[in-house]
Amino acid sequence: MSTQFNPAQLDLPTLPTAPQARLLDAAYSEPVRLAWQDVSQDGRRLRLIAGKLLTEREQMLGEHRFKLWVALSVAALAAFAMGWWVSQRAQQRRADCSGTSTADI
Repeated sequence: MSTQFNPAQLDLPTLPTAPQARLLDAAYSEPVRLAWQDVSQDGRRLRLIAGKLLTEREQMLGEHRFKLWVALSVAALAAFAMGWWVSQRAQQRRADCSGTSTADI
């Protein structure tokens, strides 16, 4: 007799015997991470299987990736604008300095 709680109704893969906990990333219709372990007590065997749908994780990572690209883009634009401003100020001062030196001659 086996009792299953499988709300996602995923087909369970054939898993090898695991006296210690093992992990497996599987690709069904959605990515899943499975952990399982075989336990024996008083001559009875029990296989414990736990699974986690990874769609939430992928969605969260996608949002962070988007925020990172936005931050990098804003930083690049800010660096470009500040560099342009500094070069304009330097050219203006150079022009001012060269204008006063030729008037004194």
